[in-house]
Amino acid sequence: MATWATIQTRLQGLLAPAVVLRLGAASGELDALPAQEQRLVDGAVAQRQAQFAAGRMLARDALIALGEASQPLLKHRDGSPMWPRGVCGSLTHTRDVAAAVVARRHDFLSIGIDIEASRRFPLEATDTVLTPAEQLWADSDTRRLRVFCAKEAIYKCLAPLGWPDLDFRDVELHWQHDLFTATSTASAGCRPPQLVALRGRCARLGDHTAAFAFIAAPASG
Repeated sequence: MATWATIQTRLQGLLAPAVVLRLGAASGELDALPAQEQRLVDGAVAQRQAQFAAGRMLARDALIALGEASQPLLKHRDGSPMWPRGVCGSLTHTRDVAAAVVARRHDFLSIGIDIEASRRFPLEATDTVLTPAEQLWADSDTRRLRVFCAKEAIYKCLAPLGWPDLDFRDVELHWQHDLFTATSTASAGCRPPQLVALRGRCARLGDHTAAFAFIAAPASG
């Protein structure tokens, strides 16, 4: 069985050099976090606290690798991480794996990550998640889960840019092997202008699917 370090190395190889990824088991020790972070999950069940701790520890390792000082990673009112000034990032976890990605905002305006455990995709959710065109392409549980995972990464990427309330069917994916782009199907006024610059990639990790979404920063000059 591949180790977390091996899986992290494989995934890191799919990303731009300016992006730092950290991945590991979703079972961190809450006592290892600064008190300010521990208070964010006061009263949560033990599993939630372990997953939260894993995400925060991985995020801290990623930020240090990026050149940031070690500091508590707090959260906004909507629950999203409060990344240091000049940094964008994203967190994800399943029952057994957690991951964090970070980058400088002069390289990327925003990034998003999602990881999903392989499973049967509920048919009753198909019309909620997939557009009619996507349903024609997604003719298996694997493809339907890939669409769901990619859209989760997209929404994590777009939310910090002022688009926190998009529905699954407001975005339609276009695939070329494991790479994807997206267009908006939402009504006028509800279409993120940043979507035209978004690029993404999916990868299969044994019994998990991972997706990354990126919006590169405009070239200076």
